Amino acid sequence: MYYVPYTYWMYSPYLPNNQVPFWIRQYPAIKTEKLHQSAQKIQALMSQASLLVNKIHSSSTFAHELMDAAQKSNEKKVNELIRSTGLSIPFKSRFNPDGIVFELTNSENGKGCCTLHIALQW
Repeated sequence: MYYVPYTYWMYSPYLPNNQVPFWIRQYPAIKTEKLHQSAQKIQALMSQASLLVNKIHSSSTFAHELMDAAQKSNEKKVNELIRSTGLSIPFKSRFNPDGIVFELTNSENGKGCCTLHIALQW
């Protein structure tokens, strides 16, 4: 029996456009700097989120006012209440009969790396 000392492969007719199979692809080198920066920035978002969540949890009058304004579709009042918690970052809020969603972002001129979504039911 004849033994071939090197491995080889042929293009498969089943791969579209003779693409290289996934087990042979070369991936770029891993760089974690941007991931570390994103993790650092998300920590700031999480500390801001804790201000909001703690206020809702600790003050039943605040929670009542927030829910009442949302049920009346008073976006201006909802945003004022959210700002009153001490948030210093840009945010968006959406609400429906089931709950409210807060979107906190660290956007700087529309180019932020991280967004934190908080969905609360009522």
